[in-house]
Amino acid sequence: MKPLHSYFFLGKLGFQASAYEENLYGETSGQFDRGLSLDRMTAVWDLENSEVVKRLESGPPRHDFRKELKRIPVINQLLESAPGLFATSPIKMDCKAESFLFEVPYNLPEIKNRDLGTAMEWQRSLRQVFGCYFKKGYRVIDFWAVEQDGHLRAGYLLRR
Repeated sequence: MKPLHSYFFLGKLGFQASAYEENLYGETSGQFDRGLSLDRMTAVWDLENSEVVKRLESGPPRHDFRKELKRIPVINQLLESAPGLFATSPIKMDCKAESFLFEVPYNLPEIKNRDLGTAMEWQRSLRQVFGCYFKKGYRVIDFWAVEQDGHLRAGYLLRR
């Protein structure tokens, strides 16, 4: 899922996802997706869920990464290989916490345009994380996009 779509559907509207389909539509010639297969999360939108109703009425919750990261583990770290170009550290695939964050670059579309190989690595990482943790009973319940110390940070929040 593109970060903007992830933020809109997961972060703003409160969709949740517990399934991930690889190469759902094959490869396309669209500007954003050229060179990548089109993977998609299967999301549900429970309009009777109190958290969803609250988001619709008040907007998405604000997050303070400093405080949040003290209570929620992160299963990877971003590594900047060049200005604005990020790879991931080895991903912890054995997290047993009730909730955790999988951090992704806020600028994945830009990364795809600059370095297709790095974008393909991120697609493999997304497949690996969602495939593994969805099988373990986790679901994506939110997408955080916040500014911290003048830098944008983004990530998927998963919960069992």
